[in-house]
Amino acid sequence: MKKLPEFIEWLHLNYEQEATRKIYSKNVYAYFKNNDMFNQESLNAYFKTLSVANSTHALIINSLKIYQKFLLNFNKEKLDIEYPRLRKATTSDPKFITEEELEEILEKIPVVFQEYDKARAVLALMFYTGMRPKEIVSLTRDEFMLSSCTIELNDTKTHHDRIIPFPKLLLDSISSYFNRTLEVSNAFNITDRYLQYICIKVKENFALRYFSPYVLRHSYAKWFLKRTHNDHNGLQKLMGHSDIKTTLGYTKQSNDEAIESYRNIFNKRKGKKK
Repeated sequence: MKKLPEFIEWLHLNYEQEATRKIYSKNVYAYFKNNDMFNQESLNAYFKTLSVANSTHALIINSLKIYQKFLLNFNKEKLDIEYPRLRKATTSDPKFITEEELEEILEKIPVVFQEYDKARAVLALMFYTGMRPKEIVSLTRDEFMLSSCTIELNDTKTHHDRIIPFPKLLLDSISSYFNRTLEVSNAFNITDRYLQYICIKVKENFALRYFSPYVLRHSYAKWFLKRTHNDHNGLQKLMGHSDIKTTLGYTKQSNDEAIESYRNIFNKRKGKKK
């Protein structure tokens, strides 16, 4: 039943993106590493042993569904298989994602989007700059200073121009997209609707309770404060807030974060006195 070489060949015929094929084949090969059969009993046992993040769990389910589709095409036999429900985040989860979670999402974006380079560049830019949705949509390529890794925003919500830096790690993906695609309506040729669409698709495919343009803006605030050891004034300027109180609204700690901060401060071992 495995027919893994035939499955790889079928993936090449039906899925154009190499990254997508790699993720599907990797997850299917991982399943058959300890399973000889592809049936309800074996799948139930397999999922009981899995200990992975929600997003990875969702992609494994999707990969095995793709393999099931291959078997239907190959054998012309329908398999009645019920997969576990996607695992949802708990209601206590904060409305932001970490840099590690972003990296996991970006790595697996090719499975979700045909134009994955566009989606990847837009999501990464929003996380690492904290730009408002309307600022991303109205962004032009003339506002990008690629040599200095900065964006010069004009006529923002607060009617002030501001310069926003972005990390060098985004330079290749942004430059690659710009070189491949002409600017038609804006820098990434996107609309408000498209921005909402990619966030909805990420939320559904990675089993996230919260994911939206403003979740990414909140995530930027958390990331920036962690990297700068709580530089609230710097964050205020980069986020374009006229009042520091607005900035502080983005930096509220969850209960778990408060406990972790307490432990980091008070549970450190004191150095030995000389």
